[in-house]
Amino acid sequence: MASSSAGVTRSGVKKYAQKYCKEWEYDPNLKDWICPDPTGENYARCKYCKVTLVPHKKELNYHAKSKKHIKAVSLDKAAKSCQQLPFIKTVSKNNKTAELKTATYIVEHSAIQNVDHLGEILPCLDLKSEVLGTLKIHRTKCSMLIKNVLGPVMMQEMISGVGDAAYSLIVDDGHTDISTDNILCIMIRYFLKIKQDIITTFYRYIKISKCDATTIYETIKNTLLEDSLRLEMLVGIGLDGTIVMIAKLLEDLFLLFKNILQIIVIPRKLETVTDGEYASFGFQEHLMHVSAMHFGYTVEEALSKLDRRDKEDVRERRKTFLVILCSELQKRLPKQITFLKAMVKLSPEIATSQMKPTLVDILQNVQRAEV
Repeated sequence: MASSSAGVTRSGVKKYAQKYCKEWEYDPNLKDWICPDPTGENYARCKYCKVTLVPHKKELNYHAKSKKHIKAVSLDKAAKSCQQLPFIKTVSKNNKTAELKTATYIVEHSAIQNVDHLGEILPCLDLKSEVLGTLKIHRTKCSMLIKNVLGPVMMQEMISGVGDAAYSLIVDDGHTDISTDNILCIMIRYFLKIKQDIITTFYRYIKISKCDATTIYETIKNTLLEDSLRLEMLVGIGLDGTIVMIAKLLEDLFLLFKNILQIIVIPRKLETVTDGEYASFGFQEHLMHVSAMHFGYTVEEALSKLDRRDKEDVRERRKTFLVILCSELQKRLPKQITFLKAMVKLSPEIATSQMKPTLVDILQNVQRAEV
């Protein structure tokens, strides 16, 4: 019997509150599904239906015969009677090797869509072969093998082959139309010690936000650093279709060089120097005295707070730095700086504008061959 506790109603009749009885767990009609409700001892719970029940024996028997309970019990038994799925045999090592070799052939000599036809032909060559007879490779698998297996491995082998040796890059930007993505294709050229030969091969294919000199420079630099290739070992770089951006970069370099010279060189010596003569101008022979150099308001204000000896030391060190910087900048200035500066007029922004500048200064530097 279920345990109970007595209470008295207003009419004076005793009312008993039923509680969960442990003996129900041994009843043949209840034992498979009944359990005490975790919320309190005054309720029972059905394991199959996941519902809370009043702990009355009559109500519990009604629930055991309900359609909802019978259906829940049958579903649970059906789930437990399901057989375990058979173990799927993994692809053998020989099959993996065959798939990788097929993918390597496709990426080297053919378009990716051709693997669908090739994947149907190879198994028919020898139906009794354990490798060819069970070979299954199409575009999806081939693409994933190239992207996730062959690509990373070949890239790592190439980077290891470069190592700490010198290398050069060949860069081509794919700026064709404003509606398409800007693409940067990079090839690398290096000496491979294992083959004792110079190798020129594909390196990276990168999407960039815009095709300007700054973006290309930052993209190439960050890519080399991510691949652990030393920037100081980059001995050369070839650029195709980026002459306008290089000209703009050289123009900025030239302006920086001229601005620094105005700080350290006697002014009257600069008045007679033309733009074409700056690349060979011996500025170190016409330096001002360090006391006459003005390094800008911020620097001069900071120097005013130092004593005389420290001030002279700082000014001398700053002069030395600017002289060395100018020397390095001058080494990077091409002799045809005037011609390269004029090449900026061929940029897409200027060439497609309604007000087009004259190209006389460019044509004057172009030698025409006699026909």
